[in-house]
Amino acid sequence: VFASKVLTDVAHPENGMLRGIEISLRNAGLVPSDVRSILHGTTLATNALIERKGAKTAMITTQGFRDVIEIAYEHRYAQYDIHSAKAAPLIPRPARFTICERIHADGSVRSEVSEEDVRRLIPAIREMGAQSVAICLMHSHINDTHERKVRDILHASLPDLYISLSSEVCPEIREYDRFITTCANAYVQPLVSRYLELLYEGITRRGFDCPLFLVNSGGGLTSVDVARRFPIRLVESGPVGGAILAAHVARRRGEAEALSFDMGGTTAKLALIDGGAPSYGRVFEVDRQYRFMKGSGFPVRIPVVEMVEIGAGGGSVVSSDRIGRITVGPQSVGSTPGPACYGKGGRLPTVTDANVVLGRLNPRYFGNDGLSLDVEAAREAFARAFSSSQALAPKVAASGADEIVNENMASAARIHAQEQGSLLPQRILIAFGGCAPLHAASLADKLGIGRVIIPRGAGIGSCIGFLRMPAAYQVSHARIIDLDAADPTAIAGILARLEAEGRLVIKEAVGDGAMRVQRFVDLRYLGQGHEITIALPEDVPTDELHACLVDLFTRKYQQIYNISFAHLAIQITGFSVHVEERDGGLRDRHFQIEFAKDIPVGPQHPVEVTLETVDGPQRGHALGRQAMVEGTTYPGPLLIIDPDTTTVVPSSFSAICDISGDIVLTRNI
Repeated sequence: VFASKVLTDVAHPENGMLRGIEISLRNAGLVPSDVRSILHGTTLATNALIERKGAKTAMITTQGFRDVIEIAYEHRYAQYDIHSAKAAPLIPRPARFTICERIHADGSVRSEVSEEDVRRLIPAIREMGAQSVAICLMHSHINDTHERKVRDILHASLPDLYISLSSEVCPEIREYDRFITTCANAYVQPLVSRYLELLYEGITRRGFDCPLFLVNSGGGLTSVDVARRFPIRLVESGPVGGAILAAHVARRRGEAEALSFDMGGTTAKLALIDGGAPSYGRVFEVDRQYRFMKGSGFPVRIPVVEMVEIGAGGGSVVSSDRIGRITVGPQSVGSTPGPACYGKGGRLPTVTDANVVLGRLNPRYFGNDGLSLDVEAAREAFARAFSSSQALAPKVAASGADEIVNENMASAARIHAQEQGSLLPQRILIAFGGCAPLHAASLADKLGIGRVIIPRGAGIGSCIGFLRMPAAYQVSHARIIDLDAADPTAIAGILARLEAEGRLVIKEAVGDGAMRVQRFVDLRYLGQGHEITIALPEDVPTDELHACLVDLFTRKYQQIYNISFAHLAIQITGFSVHVEERDGGLRDRHFQIEFAKDIPVGPQHPVEVTLETVDGPQRGHALGRQAMVEGTTYPGPLLIIDPDTTTVVPSSFSAICDISGDIVLTRNI
């Protein structure tokens, strides 16, 4: 694997991607015609949602349901906390319009769409300058004719308008989840669609004649066309690669339980790995506002790897609140102007600047993408921000920032584990991303975790994870059916139709080939508000479907709640089918990673360094990863320097490089 890291071009993000491709090809001695496929993960959709930098978007809904996306679930996530805060709606109330129409819950039409109502909205949509519209009508997941009719009317007068239908984006029950997911899709669609268009043009112009695949939030690959229609499925496109890498590392090492820790320039992501696989879900909560608590953000209902993401990265701004306490993030300086130590005009102190002031990033061994570290600029940034108001020396303020960002990440990990009913101390921590190895040992210490794994190529961990992914797509369909009255042939027909739709998407992406299919059914007891998803075994005969579903649901319900109710009727609420190429990805390959020759790789022999701590200066050593002797124990304090990151080994840990090339940090007893 030939790797390169380049700064993001904020104004033209496709340029950074294209430049990285060019550098990697040059290092590998290849030309565009040698490339068979391009895999791409992006945080563009996530950042637009969190930073509220999407398109001006309107919403059209059924009369009387204008405020669904603001009312949400009608409950407080922190019942007795008067300071709790909610995420602001993506679409403000004046941009939410209603029309006269109504479809019943069974799909029958109560009142037809009023064309006059729809045409009446066109001047208002044009006047507000909307680039995108979310059409969210009641019960459209059962009958989509009204949504399609509204779309056709709008397109006739506003042909350049991006339009998202809730019946296509999220064809499932529960209007809030369906509406908010569709609004989020519409909000990011112009930005992502234009980005992918420019990226594809740039790739084609440079002579590439190969398919471009996008990584989706569920850990699979999808085509550019599907990604442009449903950009909300890319919301965890970048981070999911890291979870796939962590799962591979855990499997390879025979570790049953792990915590994946990915920290880059803007955010930190944490995910639980059990049995060599990440946890998958159908809902991801974006932009949690308050103490990382569930319910403080807004849900998007998509196939996704379960993880928690917070605004804590190398570019996160270090500041103080109104009573003088040090705070970190969620604001980020981005790559432009970047941290103060980059010498590109940044004046605000960041987490990266804190690591420079504390001696953890050494200017002699830092030079990726032509950057050099300015230690004095980092000190001056902290002096400006803290010396006058709090009278804190730069080293003290940097130490405080380091402690705060580590505690923020630890708090997010604890809450995520509690939500999943899991314990952390018995897990290993697998750390990757440009910043994670700098903070991994401190995070493990706070969580009571005794071992940390830093895989080879940790700084590009998500990209390595992409190489292990197959092309995959998941299709869902909501339908409420009483199981006892259900026709098994009709159930089999619905699953077959979804499978055919999924196979078509994969075929368009990678052509004909063997595919793996997983079928799921959502079930609940009659009268309950939420369901349990059951995975159907392969090749269940149609005449045995009823008995199989009853058995699987009863056993899983018993497992989760330690009780079941044989006398209660069971109800189906939905179906989904996951299709992926059977032999896709490079799941179990071993990669040797090569960076450009001009990137510093660290000292060949241990050299003395001084690390700043709360207790004062501490003598330690620095060593290049490639100079570590396999099986030799290296005590902390130690800096292990890679071309793409630096691992901090505090005095409470020791490090070895094992036979697989992983760095293993072990807490001293």
